[in-house]
Amino acid sequence: MAQKFSPREPGIFKQEDADIWGVEVDRIERTTGSRNPKVVLEDATNIHSPLHGYYNWDDSQVAHAYRLGRTGMFMRQYTVEYEDEDGEIRQVLDTSFIEYEDEEGNTQETYEATVSVLDDETKSLAHLRRAVKHVRGFRLDLAVHPEAKSLVRALDALCRKLSMAVG
Repeated sequence: MAQKFSPREPGIFKQEDADIWGVEVDRIERTTGSRNPKVVLEDATNIHSPLHGYYNWDDSQVAHAYRLGRTGMFMRQYTVEYEDEDGEIRQVLDTSFIEYEDEEGNTQETYEATVSVLDDETKSLAHLRRAVKHVRGFRLDLAVHPEAKSLVRALDALCRKLSMAVG
């Protein structure tokens, strides 16, 4: 049976990337009997592997990028409570990652206090767009389980509603 690979949302892949990775991971599994990331990475170390170019092989740069990623992850591991305009106490992540266009049209990627993000319409919409992408990704994980069918339908409806809200 021919397989069709597609990029996942939220994600960084375009169609070409999904095709390359899907074909290569299948090949690696047929060859080694494993889809373990360690096995896939080992294959990618070969300069002739189609996956090789997806990696930065400069260890000093990779180590720094890893530490930055871990720092961002740590910053998203705790919550803060605040009182919204209706007087309700809300609990949110203290720090949120957002990507938005500034007044000059430049793309900005940053971490900011979630409460501040929610007070800024542009940043709040960007935050909501990112959340919708994550809900769609979560929905894909659940869709393979028949017992989650009603939840998947509810997530579909939620994504449609939120997508209309954010444009």
